[in-house]
Amino acid sequence: MDKKTKQPLKSYSKTIINYFSFGVESRIGLGFDKSRTKSRLCNMCVYTYEGIKKLLTSTKKANDILISMEILEEN
Repeated sequence: MDKKTKQPLKSYSKTIINYFSFGVESRIGLGFDKSRTKSRLCNMCVYTYEGIKKLLTSTKKANDILISMEILEEN
């Protein structure tokens, strides 16, 4: 409440999705968010499906990426 006018202050709300992670768990979360439904049971199935899908598909590992990088020297 605003003390001067005695009227309620306006409020806004917005859902924020934060996936700050590396690796498979972030890919599962992102895939789940893209496919989520309004049903809690369906969401559990979607999360399980995304987890199985991401774990069974091959992804590049950090070591594979780092090995293929070159170090550039400045003259």
